[in-house]
Amino acid sequence: MAINTISATNLPATPNNGRTTCRDSGSKLHVVYSRSDGVTRHIYYKSSADNGVTWVGEVKLTAGVKDYAYASIAVDSFDNLHVSFKNVTNNKLGYVKYTVGVGWGAQHDFLIAVNGIASNAISVGNDDSIFIAYRGSVLTNWWMWVRSEDGGATWTAEQTVNWGPDSYLCINTAPDTYGYIHIIISTDIFTILYWRFNLTTDLIDISATKLSPVANMHYEPDITCTPGGRVIVVWETSTNQIYWTYNDNNGLGTPGFGWLVSVGITTITLGRQYQPSIAAVADNTYSLIWRYVDGGAIYQVWGKEYAGAWGAEAKYTTEALHVNGLRLTGSAYPVTAHFPAHYGYSYAREDGSYVNYDNDSLGPIPPGPPTFGGGINRRDRPYRRF
Repeated sequence: MAINTISATNLPATPNNGRTTCRDSGSKLHVVYSRSDGVTRHIYYKSSADNGVTWVGEVKLTAGVKDYAYASIAVDSFDNLHVSFKNVTNNKLGYVKYTVGVGWGAQHDFLIAVNGIASNAISVGNDDSIFIAYRGSVLTNWWMWVRSEDGGATWTAEQTVNWGPDSYLCINTAPDTYGYIHIIISTDIFTILYWRFNLTTDLIDISATKLSPVANMHYEPDITCTPGGRVIVVWETSTNQIYWTYNDNNGLGTPGFGWLVSVGITTITLGRQYQPSIAAVADNTYSLIWRYVDGGAIYQVWGKEYAGAWGAEAKYTTEALHVNGLRLTGSAYPVTAHFPAHYGYSYAREDGSYVNYDNDSLGPIPPGPPTFGGGINRRDRPYRRF
């Protein structure tokens, strides 16, 4: 196991559900995080060309005497980087882009001041359009989305999605190869809901499919898609287990009819298990991490892998302080020439003293390219990395 430091200055402990790391076509790693500049929190960026061993080139992405947090990052098929975040001071969604050969562009704050915005997630579709989903609304805690089809130059108006009486808490998204963005949300009544956005019609065409059972409380979901189109969702529960479900029909159906009836996949039940994060690199190969106290007083990173069936749990870290903000980095649509050597994940110490990256606790990615499903407007470079 190799735990490598990304940043050693004071960082907020509050995590974002969106991906904070991604990998480009040359297997270079990119990470975004929030830390204080001595006055307020700002969004920062670093990269690693050696699979997370060393991190270089810290860039401050936000400006002014304002407070910023909750960063999320995605990469397009040209290796341009797209970052979303919260402007805490103005209560608005923010965005900034890195263009290959040009560098970082100017910060863009969206127009609408949003009540309750915190969790946000950015994804790049298989047509290279950019989709950001985020918690909050001008009226109540619904959720909202924006989309750009020209690389972040222009955006749709901010769209509000309201369903029933629930307020929305944590949100995450995942693109697939078929022309959809899959959205997963937990609510204030402790349920897990699923939506699907159609990149062709520019519409949400599946709304509020309830994936969690009625009993117990369910929080902090994560979502990923395999190259062949399986949609996988995990979340934490009040029964001290991590639950999962999946769908092989582009998200169509309900639990028991299209979606697997959700089931607990961790065997430890003697303490709360938090912040699950999942990544997939092949149709039948996934990795899962979460944070858990193993009978002691310190939350550590735990994980397990799936290769046709779920393996045993294992502890990945031995930190002296609680871990927080776990986010896995995998390769959603790899090709043989660009396989990274390992999965990896980033996390923060809960007191904000370090952001770290573990690049070899998880198993190596198996060789050989996956079989791709069909998709719309897919470019000649058939990969997309979280």
